[in-house]
Amino acid sequence: MATSADEFCTLCGQLHITKAAEIWCHDCQDYLCSDCRRPHSVSKLSKRHTSVAIDEYRTIPAYIRSIKHVCIEHDEQFDSFCQTHNVTCCRKCIFVEHKSCTDVSLIEETTLNTLHATKLSSTEQGVHDVREYIQKVKNDRVNNKRKISKQEQSVKEDINKVRRIINDRLDDIEKTTLSELSKVVQTEIKSNDQSINTLDTIETDVTNLSHNVKLLRENATNTQILVGIHAIDTSLVSVERTLETFRKEENTDSRSIIFKAEKIDTILKGVNSLGTLEISKTSSGMDITETNSAQAQIVPIPSNTHPTVSLKLNVTIEIYHKTSCHFICGCTFLANDKLLIGEFTTDGFSNQMIWVNKRGYIKRIKVAKGTPIFDIENVSKDGNTVAISTRSNKIFLLNLTNSKMREILVDGDTNGISFHN
Repeated sequence: MATSADEFCTLCGQLHITKAAEIWCHDCQDYLCSDCRRPHSVSKLSKRHTSVAIDEYRTIPAYIRSIKHVCIEHDEQFDSFCQTHNVTCCRKCIFVEHKSCTDVSLIEETTLNTLHATKLSSTEQGVHDVREYIQKVKNDRVNNKRKISKQEQSVKEDINKVRRIINDRLDDIEKTTLSELSKVVQTEIKSNDQSINTLDTIETDVTNLSHNVKLLRENATNTQILVGIHAIDTSLVSVERTLETFRKEENTDSRSIIFKAEKIDTILKGVNSLGTLEISKTSSGMDITETNSAQAQIVPIPSNTHPTVSLKLNVTIEIYHKTSCHFICGCTFLANDKLLIGEFTTDGFSNQMIWVNKRGYIKRIKVAKGTPIFDIENVSKDGNTVAISTRSNKIFLLNLTNSKMREILVDGDTNGISFHN
């Protein structure tokens, strides 16, 4: 039989003899070999002891084997059990540590058998319930995995549907925009054609004037030239006026079509996904019920009786206001027992803090106009910096020495404030 290093006969070991153990005695807490077990089983002191074969003893969990039957402190057999503290006790333990306990009972065989039956049955049921609960939760998680996988495909279809809706909408917008582009192009082309026609007419008039000048030069007499030139100049002035009118009315600046997509750019910058993904949680209805075994481990805590505390008024501080719209809204202690009191006004523009000591008022500290005060707290060892809550998403840090203020933005509104270093 294979034997581990600590499974040799305890009694033989005391005689410096090494022999393999065959049994373990729970009461003696000793290993016994084949020679020692026989006198042990018939001895008047030990014949009623409970023993177990080594092979069976090895199957007992380590934490069970570690439970002792003999009190280490007093070297006496445990013969009682304290229900209040859930511990085994020897005779001296009861006298020293459990005199006031009312639930101490003897560990007698008859009581023990009943207790074992009840306890083991309760524990066995508790273990069964826990295993059943674990299996139910595991099955639920497996089903949840399947459901999530199916929902993934469903969500993908929803995403594709959103994509198709967006594509259809973009197609409609594209058609509308292209139609608008066609109208703009046609308008510009028509405008340019009208300008060209007007210029063609003016150009024809100028060509005729040029031809008349040539005829005068080649064929007219001096008198004809003198009179004819005057007529041509008059016509030329008329043409120039027509051109000036055209320039003003038609605007000879070069025109271009420019496409801008600011609205789309703004939308795209503000959209990072086609929707939000959230996990919806609903109760599975599988809350575990605490077993009797667990409830039995709860040791009642003795009530603690505190001495009666008497409060005594030390000092009263009276603060005077010019108007009735001032309210005390918070206070904090600074260094040297100085007290800082926050003062709130209904208009929000006359808020201040009052610095006092045990003798009373010292001075008032103004804060920036429009700085609301709801509560204050000292946040420095030297008492020179206080935090101010505002009943909004801002906290102000005020240096009482130089009156400089720093603003801190937080999530949610700030009401009462406390500092822990």
